[in-house]
Amino acid sequence: MKKRLLSFVVIVAMVLVTIGPVCHVNAENGTILPALENGKLYYEVTSANLTGGATIAYGDWYGGIAGATENMFVNNAGGNISMNIDVPYAGYYKIFITASTYNNSSNTHASVYVNGGDEKYIRALADEWCAWPEKGLSNYDYGVGGFVDVTGGFWLEAGSNTININYNNGWMLFDRLVLQIDSVALPEEDAAGVVYNSIAALPAEITADNYMDVLSLKEQYDALTNIQKLYVNNYSILATAYEAAKAFITQSYTIINDDGYTYQMEESVLEGAVIENTVGGFTGTGYVNTQAGKVTMRIDVPYDGYYKVYFSDSTYNSETDVYASVKVNEGDQYFVRAFHANYGRWTKEALNTYDYDAGAFEPYAGGLWFDKGANTVSVESQNGEWMLFDRMILVPDSLVYPEGDPAGAVANMIQAFPEEVTIADKAVVQEAKSAYDRLDAAGRVAVVNYSVLKNAFDAVVAVDVQPYTVGEGNLMYEAEYGLHTGKSFVSEDASASGGAYINIEWGTLYLNVEVPIAGNYHVSLFGSTDADDHNKTDYVKINEAETEYLTYYASSSYGTWAESRIGIENYVGGVLSPAAPEDGIYLRKGSNLIVVRANWGNTNYDKLVLTPVSGHGSGDANGDGAVSVKDIVRMKRIMANVEGCPANFSADLDKNFLVEDVDLQKLRRSMVLE
Repeated sequence: MKKRLLSFVVIVAMVLVTIGPVCHVNAENGTILPALENGKLYYEVTSANLTGGATIAYGDWYGGIAGATENMFVNNAGGNISMNIDVPYAGYYKIFITASTYNNSSNTHASVYVNGGDEKYIRALADEWCAWPEKGLSNYDYGVGGFVDVTGGFWLEAGSNTININYNNGWMLFDRLVLQIDSVALPEEDAAGVVYNSIAALPAEITADNYMDVLSLKEQYDALTNIQKLYVNNYSILATAYEAAKAFITQSYTIINDDGYTYQMEESVLEGAVIENTVGGFTGTGYVNTQAGKVTMRIDVPYDGYYKVYFSDSTYNSETDVYASVKVNEGDQYFVRAFHANYGRWTKEALNTYDYDAGAFEPYAGGLWFDKGANTVSVESQNGEWMLFDRMILVPDSLVYPEGDPAGAVANMIQAFPEEVTIADKAVVQEAKSAYDRLDAAGRVAVVNYSVLKNAFDAVVAVDVQPYTVGEGNLMYEAEYGLHTGKSFVSEDASASGGAYINIEWGTLYLNVEVPIAGNYHVSLFGSTDADDHNKTDYVKINEAETEYLTYYASSSYGTWAESRIGIENYVGGVLSPAAPEDGIYLRKGSNLIVVRANWGNTNYDKLVLTPVSGHGSGDANGDGAVSVKDIVRMKRIMANVEGCPANFSADLDKNFLVEDVDLQKLRRSMVLE
C-alpha cells in the first residue's frame, strides 16, 4: 500500500493545478457567504483559509473526479482547512460536508471542530472513491471501536462561525460545507421573524373579513430574500391560506370608451411579476411586467357567455417578439403576443393558438366561455422575455341574458328588425336606439348586436328627409322630427312651433332636411336652456364638413325660445359668442344632414330655420346685377329644368322657394311697371 501511495503522490505533484479561490466571501469581514440550494445553506470550501499542504485542485484532473461545484475542490494533502462562515440566524444546524477520496482501498477521515468545540469527524469511504456524497459528521465510540453518526444539531451564532477541517488519516477532497436548519428561533424584530410569527397567528379559516390580511402577509413574505424565506419554515400554512384568500379577490370591471369590460392587470395576484409605470400611456395606476413570473386575475363577469379576449400589451424588446400563455378557468392554453416593432407603446392584441406542426401562431377568432360572477384568468411568461400588460378587455360575442335584463331587451328589439330597414321602420329603430342609450355603459357593452342597430339607424337617417315649410321667406323644420341618440326626449309644449320640442342632455340630434334651392343660408336653431345661471353651447356639423360650428344660448334664453345663428368659435370679452359667417353656409339642393351634438347640460330645441343670405326675390335670375329680359329667359330655362340652369334665390320672387310660373309673371309685371 505504501508503494502505491508513493507513486500516487508523484502523479499528484506532476498534474496538480492550483488556482485562486472562488469569490464567495463577504468583502467587509472575510466570512464565507452561503448559497441556497434545495433548502440548505452551502459554503464553498475553496473559499476557506488553507494551511500546510492543503490546496485547490481542478475538478477532473485525475481519475475522472468531476462533479465538484464550479469544477473545483480542496485537497487537504496533509494540511488543514479553516472556514469562517457567515450564518444568517443563531440556532442549531446539522452539518454536512461533500467529501471524496482518491483511495479506493481504504477509508479515510479528517477531524472537524465547530467553533473550537469537541473533535468530530468527516469520513470518506473507499467505495465512494471519486464521488461527492453529502456526509454528516461522526463521533468515535471507543467502546464499540468505530464511528457513530452525530444525530443532533450544532449551535451556531448569527454571523461569523469557524469550522476547522484538519488532516487526520489520509488525503481527502472537500467541495462544500452544508448547513441544514435544525432549530432556529428568529428574532421578533427581524423581517423573517415578523412573517413567521404572523403566519403562526393566522386563523384556521380564511373569510371575507380576513383574506386581505393574508394577501398582505404574502406580500411581506415575497419581499424577503430567498435565504430569509428558508427560515420561515411554516410557510406551508401561509401557502394554504393564500390559496383560500385568492378566492375572495374579485376585480370589478370598468368601461373605457364602450370598448368592452376592462380589467386592470396591476390589480391581479402577482407571482414573480412586478408593477411598473415607466412606459407612458397606461390606463390604470401602473402596468405589470411579467418578468419570468405569472399573473392571476380573478374577475367579476356580468353575464354568462362567450367573450373575445384582448390585452393591451407592450414590450421592452426592440428585436424579438415576446409572448405569454393565457388560460381561462384552467381551460385550454392560448397565447397573447407583443411585437418588437411596437416596443415602448401599447397595442390591443387578440389571442392566438399555436400550430405545433407548422411551428407558428394562428389568430384565434372565436370567443371563450366565462361564467357570470367570478372567473380566473392566468397569464404566464413563456419565452423568457419580459412582457408588459396594461389591461385585459372582454368583448361580448354571444351572451345569455337573464329574464328581464335591460340589455337583453334591447338586443331582442334589434333582433326583431327586418333584414332591410326602410323609412317605415323609423319608429322601431328610434325606440331601440333610445332604449340602448338609456342603458348604462356596462349594459351598452352587453348589446352584442349593436352594429345592427347602428347600421339601421344610419340607414333611416339617410332616408328620413324632413320636408320644409315656408314662413316669412325662410325654410323651417321641426327639431323634434329628427332622429336622436343619447339621453334625449320629445316633450309637448304649446309655445313650441310644432307643439313640441326635443331636449338633449347628452347625445345627438340628426336633422336630415330637404332644401329646395341650393345656395348660402344663415342657419339658425331656436332653443332654450333649462338653467338660468349659465350659458349653453352645443356642436353642429353640416353635411359631414370638416368645419364644426356652434350654437349658443345665453342664460337670458331660460324659459323662452331664442334664436341662435350657427357660427364658428369666437370670444368677445372672454365670453364665448359664436360668429356666424357673413356669407352664410352653403347647402345643396336636396337632402342636407345637420347634426347637433350636445356638449354638456340640457338644451331644448324647437326648430331649425334657414334664411337665404342675399338676393332672395330680386328677379336677377341670371345674376348679372340687373333685371332685364335676359332674366325672363333664364327663368324659363330654370322652369324647364335645363341642365346648368338650377333654381336660385333671385328667381324666387314670391319667396316660396319654388321657381314657377307665378314668379315669371311677377317678373314680367315688374318690368312693365318700370
